[in-house]
Amino acid sequence: STASTKCPLTSSSMARRRANRSASTPPGRSRSRTLKPLEVSKKIENKLQAQKWKVEDEISELQGRLEKAKSEESKAEILITIGRNYRKINDYENATKAFEKASTIYKSENSANEAVLKAELAEAYARKGDNQIALTLFEKASSTLRENPQKNKEELKKVLTEYARTLYRAKNTE
Repeated sequence: STASTKCPLTSSSMARRRANRSASTPPGRSRSRTLKPLEVSKKIENKLQAQKWKVEDEISELQGRLEKAKSEESKAEILITIGRNYRKINDYENATKAFEKASTIYKSENSANEAVLKAELAEAYARKGDNQIALTLFEKASSTLRENPQKNKEELKKVLTEYARTLYRAKNTE
């Protein structure tokens, strides 16, 4: 007669293995409950709103410092920071206003600072959808930075990258 050999993986041992596998939770994940998409969306929305409020508070603080600033250069730097903060919260209208105010301070000098500011302003115009104004400003900024490419290497690289992105967007929206 044939002797029956017992298979090491019987149905009950396979069930235990499946249960053990599902019980082991990957690192960094909790086993509590699964978030529903709406809950995740709400959490992200709340986090974004909190970040926006933080940036708005920072803008208010900067505007207070702007009123107290003595030198024109410090006013320009504060205005640039205000513009960048507006850009962070996608308020491109106020970003362009802040950058334009700063550019009136830098207008007298044809420097790398003015070129970088023109690039910041160009980026804000591009985000608003004013691609032609943005492209003109990028051209002016890159032209100024090209006068001394070794000294302005990093700034020139950033300006040309944003210039290329804006050019690409402009071509695709025509």
